[in-house]
Amino acid sequence: MNSNSERVSSRFFGSIGRLALRFYARRVNQAAFAGRLFLLGIWGLKGQMAKRRLMRRLILSQVLEVFFSSVLLLVIFGLIMGVLWTIIWFGVLANIGGAGTLITLLIKVNLVEISPILTTLVVIMTYGGPMTLELSLAKSSGQFETLISMGIPPEHLLAWPRIFGLLLAFPGLLLVMNLSTWLGAYLGIYRAIDLPLYEFAANLYLALTPLGLLMLAVKCLLIGASIGFFCLYNAWQMPGRSFRLAPQVSRRAMCEAFVFSTLAGVLVTVLYG
Repeated sequence: MNSNSERVSSRFFGSIGRLALRFYARRVNQAAFAGRLFLLGIWGLKGQMAKRRLMRRLILSQVLEVFFSSVLLLVIFGLIMGVLWTIIWFGVLANIGGAGTLITLLIKVNLVEISPILTTLVVIMTYGGPMTLELSLAKSSGQFETLISMGIPPEHLLAWPRIFGLLLAFPGLLLVMNLSTWLGAYLGIYRAIDLPLYEFAANLYLALTPLGLLMLAVKCLLIGASIGFFCLYNAWQMPGRSFRLAPQVSRRAMCEAFVFSTLAGVLVTVLYG
């Protein structure tokens, strides 16, 4: 009996040890990939004028692709969120009342905490996952080797435009998400208590704080970088000529991007809150 329990416990702790070792090795590999990506990006920025012009065009195309692939879904989510805020506030919490308190919550809770998470989820679904699948298939088909044979690092041509595209597009998408939420909330508030638009806008302005805007800016930077990095890293780990693994790689990239992006946002809230 004791030998069986000892055997089970040894297997359990052995499995935990192997998982911890795999986790550590993956983080080290990701750190090495990040360093290589950074060095190649610096090298690309110091290149010829034609190369820098090409990079700007690629970044602009990725910004437009990120924005237009996600904006419609974010508008729908934002309107629904705004209406739900008012339904809960003037329905379930009708005994509390007060549009000013609701507007303050829209800024302190929805703007800083909820909307970054929802925007992250939408961007990963509409852009991050498809981008990982596209690059995984490109690597499996030998396109990375073709670029290397031409003297072009794939990280320079395929990775950096997508990272910068996410960094530049994410704040705009977050703004669209919050504007849609505020519009939905105003429609619900106006239907409930007939609040004038100028008073609603004034309350929103008064509820904004420099600290909240700083937290939002830091979250945009970290979340945009996290989505781009983890989606690109998983695409680069795709084995050659293994097309069947592309869905698995994309799924893992989406999970890692969402977990670490959300963790980055939570850490910013803890540190600045």
